[in-house]
Amino acid sequence: MAVTLAAQAGVAPVMIPTFGGLPVAALVANLLALPAAGPLMVWGLAAGVPAGIVGGRLAAAVHIPTRILVAWVAAVARTTAALPLGQLGMPHMLALAAGTAAVSIGLYRRHGVLAAAGVATCAAAVLLPSLTLLWPPSTGARTVGRGATLWRAGGATVLVLDGSRTAPDRLMSALQGAAVRHLDVLVASRPGSNEAKVAELVQRRFPATVVLGPPHAKLASALVPPAGSDLQVGGLVVHVEYERAGLAVTVAHARSRDPPG
Repeated sequence: MAVTLAAQAGVAPVMIPTFGGLPVAALVANLLALPAAGPLMVWGLAAGVPAGIVGGRLAAAVHIPTRILVAWVAAVARTTAALPLGQLGMPHMLALAAGTAAVSIGLYRRHGVLAAAGVATCAAAVLLPSLTLLWPPSTGARTVGRGATLWRAGGATVLVLDGSRTAPDRLMSALQGAAVRHLDVLVASRPGSNEAKVAELVQRRFPATVVLGPPHAKLASALVPPAGSDLQVGGLVVHVEYERAGLAVTVAHARSRDPPG
């Protein structure tokens, strides 16, 4: 556990700016995958050469342990990735560093209150991301990429893609960093194939209850709403009109009908 924690802390300065956060589940995943990692590497190297020379069914039989170990690592990855534990941002990492320092100083000087405060700080830093997932804040409008806007209010989450020009991996990281677990409404405003591709990737990672798109959109799951229609989800109202390039979507608070951001 100490080695895993040290490794996660070491990669945090690169992981957080690049991918938007450090998954809390990484610690659990590494601890569960560790028993298989060593045998997998040793057996894979030892059995790889003779299996490559012999080939065929004998090679497949030789690599049965390899398949079992790889299946275990893959199952750990899938299971832990689905856990609602959230991601650690830079403020969380700074709180963890401060808490760890307090624990170290408290133990060295035999100051129980300081050590207990450090433990509480570390626990709060680790638990806060999961609490954010359970009770996401109402942030109104938030830009999560060029041509991609996220609305959240009253427990509802709406993502509008309006000619999105953001790389899909960066969009996914931004949505994950915003503690998005699913979407109530996903809007693909433009009929082009690029927007459809991005929408399909988003739908696969963050399943949407309703997907809206313009006529002739290259998105199989999209519903074509009538012009001037309103769709209310939670504390948001999605108003749809048509323009030459596709959909013109306005998102407003359900009560005030004023733009929420």
